[in-house]
Amino acid sequence: MNVIDFLAISSNRENALEAVLRIQREVAPEEAEVTSSYASPLMELAARGELPAANASQDSLRFGAADWMLIPILFMVMGALQQRLSTESETITEAEVRTWVLRSGSPGARKLIPELTRSLQNAFRDILLAGTGPWRTPKKDPRKERWTDISCPRQVWKETARFNLVVRLVLGPVPQSVATTSLDVEPGETVRVDLQAPAFEILGDSWQGIDIVSGQDSAPAVFDLRPRELGNQRLTLSFFQAGHPLGAVTVPVEVVEQPVPEAQTRLPAPILFLESEAPPPDRVLLIAWHPEISTLAFTLIQGGGSSWSRFPPLRVQREPAAWADPYFQTLDGLARPSKPDDRRMAAEEQIKILGQNLWKELPEELRHLYARERQSWKNGSLLIYSDEPHLPWELVWPHGAGWEDKDPWCLTLCLSRWLRRNEQGDGNSGAPGRLPLTALACIAPSDAHLPAAQRESMFLRNLLGPLGVRDASPSEPTSRGVMDLLRSGSYDWLHASAHGSFSVDFPNHSSVLWLQGGEALTPRHLVGPEVSDHLRQVRPAFFFNVCHSGRLGWDLTGLGGWADRLISDGAGLFLGPLWKVEDQTASKVAEKFYECLLGGKTAAEAAREARIEARRVGNSAWMAYSLYAHPNATVRLPDESPAEYV
Repeated sequence: MNVIDFLAISSNRENALEAVLRIQREVAPEEAEVTSSYASPLMELAARGELPAANASQDSLRFGAADWMLIPILFMVMGALQQRLSTESETITEAEVRTWVLRSGSPGARKLIPELTRSLQNAFRDILLAGTGPWRTPKKDPRKERWTDISCPRQVWKETARFNLVVRLVLGPVPQSVATTSLDVEPGETVRVDLQAPAFEILGDSWQGIDIVSGQDSAPAVFDLRPRELGNQRLTLSFFQAGHPLGAVTVPVEVVEQPVPEAQTRLPAPILFLESEAPPPDRVLLIAWHPEISTLAFTLIQGGGSSWSRFPPLRVQREPAAWADPYFQTLDGLARPSKPDDRRMAAEEQIKILGQNLWKELPEELRHLYARERQSWKNGSLLIYSDEPHLPWELVWPHGAGWEDKDPWCLTLCLSRWLRRNEQGDGNSGAPGRLPLTALACIAPSDAHLPAAQRESMFLRNLLGPLGVRDASPSEPTSRGVMDLLRSGSYDWLHASAHGSFSVDFPNHSSVLWLQGGEALTPRHLVGPEVSDHLRQVRPAFFFNVCHSGRLGWDLTGLGGWADRLISDGAGLFLGPLWKVEDQTASKVAEKFYECLLGGKTAAEAAREARIEARRVGNSAWMAYSLYAHPNATVRLPDESPAEYV
């Protein structure tokens, strides 16, 4: 079906006209009264492919200079309709809108492309897609809550020939389960359960599929294991659906010298959350750190979970934090303001050497697979889903015999990270695909001597205010003011422009965001039910534009640092630099990131565009930023958000 056939149906034509008028009222309300008099005849021309350029005039229809937005809007709606009818896709991107606006010939409309994109998306969702348009696919059953029912012995004898780990997804909590947690699932979609057990021999497949049937408990997934090493060991179950990582659960098992009866102990576990509001990443690289045997295990998931490739584990001589430290020492030394071209090129050459050495640390089989498929990887989305947060995977610079990539992964791919679990084995919730941006809190201490940070704060207020985003910033960015903000839950996006510091030895104590008056805010301050409940329920985003805020390290209570604390508590996005960045460069990164997000780009696309912008400045900050998010996540502005978040 084409647009002409679609608009031949009167109800479709009425809905399309309603969408046009709504967009016109939102982006150019001063023209709304004039619009109503000739929108219908213009749509008839558009349906026949005879719509004139925006700077044209037809006396018979009595329109011309006064109508500076209606024709571009009609071009957009007609183009979007044809695209949806041809591809059965419901996604509308800024790039498509830009093409349609350019075809309209309206110079004024080009300045409003982000606003037009959002308004067109909303009009399609609320008016056209609310009907039963021919591009629509049948809706899936509503999401259903299921509970994990896991059976496994608490202790096993070292000579046990075989024991079972049994996993079910059931309609309600089971008190006897050794790990009880809830997750939202899509009925009709298979949940894949992946088992990693380095201290055990897995007798059979290391993954099982669980079919989700509406109104029924699932059939069991059964893993057979044999112990190989004595001591307190652990089994890690990771859950995926349609290519989305849902989270992980760890089950401790003690392997003992003497025969013991099987026993079960109920263990607390965090909520697993399926986020399907965004398309799954093109690829997920699961990196599991097994400290008990000092190995990193790599699994590549492609095709929405249809393809899994496991690679031989990589044995390392040092903990990842110590392994990564020389990289950051070098990178810190490159963090200077703009330099002459010869010095800038020398710095980029050092970054390239670091990235190419990091590439060689990956399993050989993974490198060979990438070499065969690298053209299909280019510009795709990649989620680094890891237990290991220390190594700067953004720097990976692939190369091989007779070839090398032009840039590292953070520029050739839409790359982001997510932490699968923390050191205690607690699984983190999956990364959300939609991020609320309705109440922004800016933290920019005036005594930090960072002029660009103050301009950055003002830029964000000016950019987001007209979109209805509420300013939730504390009156003074002091420790009390920020803690009152965090406890109040009156924000869903927090942006900090300040100085920061980091300690590998004591990351939870010494990873500091410096507030007004030299007061310190550390990850340990993020405690209490008011703070944690808000993080879990709203899943706010955090952009810490400070030195070292993205770095993570180990301390006595496990994995420390801002990213781990925020993600483990429920944050939906964390973005921060891994090493020193200069004031002006940091500001440019922030501005470009937000402009791209508001223009309809995904979080990973926006981060990549921000890196490209920083690269033009001429220092290593273009690679400094680490993004923890769903790579395909987009923002939800006030006009798209539930009332309780506005």
